[in-house]
Amino acid sequence: VSTQSTWGTNDGQFNNPTSVTISKFSDELFVCDQHNHRIQVFQPNGTFIRKWGSQGNGQHQFNNPFYVIISQCNEVMVSDRDNNCIKIFKTDGQYLRQFNLPNNGNPLNITTSSNGDVYVSDYSKHCIHHFV
Repeated sequence: VSTQSTWGTNDGQFNNPTSVTISKFSDELFVCDQHNHRIQVFQPNGTFIRKWGSQGNGQHQFNNPFYVIISQCNEVMVSDRDNNCIKIFKTDGQYLRQFNLPNNGNPLNITTSSNGDVYVSDYSKHCIHHFV
């Protein structure tokens, strides 16, 4: 077991990393860096590759991102907790689209089905949302 990075705001540093996923397409690690309001990407050996995001509510901004996954279509899906949505990007960080949760829900975890449906847990509304 090895530990990667330390607390901070520089490239490769974290402030409350809440989730990590590995792309089966590239073996890159995608880390949801919650309090730095960004996604960071690393090589399997821990070398920093790229990042995107800042605090706010724009297309490339987050407000407490919580969870990140890579879909079967090789898209990065991020639960943007306090912006009440799931934002979807290409693996290079290019914004594609987003799903807004009804009634200002707060998304946490995300999963996808084999046919591409998206399921999102909503901790403030105590439910699971299903996006087709």
